[in-house]
Amino acid sequence: MQFPFNGVSDAAPSDNTQPNTDGPMKAGTGLREIWAAVYRARFWVIGIFAVCIVFAVVIALLSVRLYEATASVEVRQEAQKVLGTEQDGEAQSNTADINRFLDTQLDIIRSRTVAERVADSEGLYNGDGFLEAMGVDPLDGVVPEGLNPRDAHIAHVLDTLRDAMAVRFTGSTRILEISFTSPDPRLSARLANAFAQAYIRSNLARKSDSSVYALDFLRDQLAEAQARLAQSEQEVLNYARQTR
Repeated sequence: MQFPFNGVSDAAPSDNTQPNTDGPMKAGTGLREIWAAVYRARFWVIGIFAVCIVFAVVIALLSVRLYEATASVEVRQEAQKVLGTEQDGEAQSNTADINRFLDTQLDIIRSRTVAERVADSEGLYNGDGFLEAMGVDPLDGVVPEGLNPRDAHIAHVLDTLRDAMAVRFTGSTRILEISFTSPDPRLSARLANAFAQAYIRSNLARKSDSSVYALDFLRDQLAEAQARLAQSEQEVLNYARQTR
């Protein structure tokens, strides 16, 4: 009998390990059970889906569609050139002045004065047609305290008009976007253009008033200068007569 001296046995090791198939089998069984449960409740599942679809269709039909129209206006900061020798206002303004000017233009468009111009030009005070087109309930005789029915109706129209209007600058440009939202696309387009035109007319009127004021001031200064000149000439003549 011989014994190996390296301590390693020549007998082949036995392999008693077996593949574990419990995981895939359990996963497949779980999916089949889920599918079986869904199949058993298939009528409930179909009914729920049908109710959700009908509910979505009803909401879409009952909801009021809103249409937004936009009008664009370029804004420039120009100095009032009464004498014709003034420099451009943008060239003399710094960034803070320009930002204040642009914010002022936004506030002008949102102002009650511009809204009144739009309401007057478009005849929005006549009856309740505008309020009905906007889906807003008229006052129906409910008048706030301290106002007569006419003033209350005007205030209601102006509030509705201003709430439906939005204005903003597009990015870092000087293009001003005036948008109006209503259930009627034609009304939205008409009033968006009306706000743009009212803003332009307001700027022209303000520039015209400034020019008229400046011209009146110059006329007054010229009249005073002519009066002083005439007085000086008279004093010179009187002095010449006295010294003869």
